[in-house]
Amino acid sequence: TTLPVAVLRSLGLSTALAERCFHAGCLVAFALGVAALVLALRPLCRLEAATAGLIAMLNPFTISFLLPSNLFVMVVVAPWMMLVAFRGITRDRQWKDAAAFALLVLVAGNGDTPGLVYAALAAGLFVVLVVLVERASTWRQVVRWAAKAGALSATTASWAFVKALHASDSL
Repeated sequence: TTLPVAVLRSLGLSTALAERCFHAGCLVAFALGVAALVLALRPLCRLEAATAGLIAMLNPFTISFLLPSNLFVMVVVAPWMMLVAFRGITRDRQWKDAAAFALLVLVAGNGDTPGLVYAALAAGLFVVLVVLVERASTWRQVVRWAAKAGALSATTASWAFVKALHASDSL
C-alpha cells in the first residue's frame, strides 16, 4: 500500500486525499474482479456481472472499512485469484494463468499473510466448485495447474521469506 500512496503523494495530493484515492482504486479493482469472475462463468450476462460488481463494491464490509490498508488489498486480490484459477484449469494456457496467479501473490506481498492464505483458500474452494458442480475441468488439470502456480508463487514470494528470515535474526 505504500507505493501507490507514495506515487499519489508525489503528484501533489495530500496524505488524506492520496489514501482515499488509493481506497477508491481498490474498490474499483474489487468490483471489476467480481464482474470479470461472473463474466467468466456466464459470458452473456453483462447486467448480472455489473450488478455483482456493484454489490461487491458497496457491501457493508467495504462501506464500513474506510481505512485503506494492506488488509483490504487481500479482499481485492481474492476475486482475481479465483478468476485466474478458473482460467488456469479450464484453458490450455496454464503457464500464463499460473504466472498471473504468482503475480497476484507478489502484489499481495507479505503485509497480511493470513489474508493472502484466505484469498488463496477462496480460490481453492472455487476450483472445487468448478470441478464438482460445474464439471468444467478435471482433477488432473487442477493438479497440473496448481503445481505450476505453486512453483511460480513460491518464486515470487521468496523475497518475503528472506525478509522474514532476516527480521527473525534481529530479535
